[in-house]
Order: sequence, then C-alpha cells, then structure tokens
Amino acid sequence: ASAAVTQQLRNCTALYSPLQTAVDPAADTDYIPFEQKGEVITGYFERIRSTYPHSSKDTFTNMDPVYVYNIGKATVGALQHFAAATTTMSKTAAKNSLEAVKIYPNPANNVLNIDLPDSKETNFSFEISNSLGRSLLKVNNERKIDVSGLQNGVYIGVLKVGEEKLVKNIMIER
Repeated sequence: ASAAVTQQLRNCTALYSPLQTAVDPAADTDYIPFEQKGEVITGYFERIRSTYPHSSKDTFTNMDPVYVYNIGKATVGALQHFAAATTTMSKTAAKNSLEAVKIYPNPANNVLNIDLPDSKETNFSFEISNSLGRSLLKVNNERKIDVSGLQNGVYIGVLKVGEEKLVKNIMIER
C-alpha cells in the first residue's frame, strides 16, 4: 500500500511540476514501525539540496523561489488527488460487485476504458467531474470514453451500475 501511494504522489508531482523525484526506500527511517503496524507511509526526495542544510542559514531568504514555487505546485496537485475520496460505496452491507471493475489506463491520454467483468448489468453511467464537483463529461453504456477534451489534471470518476457506485480518481496526462 505504501508503494502504491508513493507512486501516486510521484505521478502528481510529475503532472504538476518539473521536479524529478526518486523513491526513498525508508529502510533506515523512523517511519518503518508505523508501516509494520499497517499504516501507509510515503516519501520521496528531489535531488536538489539546500546550500545550508540544517543550519542557522537554512532560511527562506536563502532558498530558490522558483524551486519553492515548484514544490508548492506539486503539493497542491497531490492535495487535489488525495483529497478526493477513492472508495467503493453500496447501499447494502453486501459485497459490492463493482470492486472488480477496472478503469484504465490511469493516467489516461485520450481514451479511458471501463472493464465490467462478469457484469450482467449492461446499463451503467460514468461521469467525470473536476475537484469542485462540476460535471465535465457524462456517458451511458460506453466502455471506451473519449477524454481528449479534458486538460491534464486529476478528476473524479463515478461509475453507477444499478444501485451501486464506484468512485475513482482519474488522471489525465499527455
């Protein structure tokens, strides 16, 4: 789970900023006990280092403002991505049959595919909204969805089949 979240964080960083990230295996960090107890940990590092690390001169006035701006862009992109709920919901306590649905590729370029395995239900809808909840695209019973009209970014995709609903973060990247 930690590796998956870290990859999502790296995808958001690449999508929203020019920063080049590398994964830190975290083996020698104090995060490991948390992961061993089932918590998701994440982290990466960017290769540009401060000239004054961990010293009294390590202040905002000695930082590169463009670099700080790019960190801010990556942070806002990640916040957008992780703030949207990625969950499966059902009105009943029974297992949701939509758990096996695949929506791919993610990130998508021009076409997003929906794979409804073993689904007897052929009537479904899929809607893509922005982070403010504004609907940008809605289709019925389409398994290949043209997303070429959407700009790069993170969106919320909602698949509805009968009484069940699947909500996923959808990334568009070209």
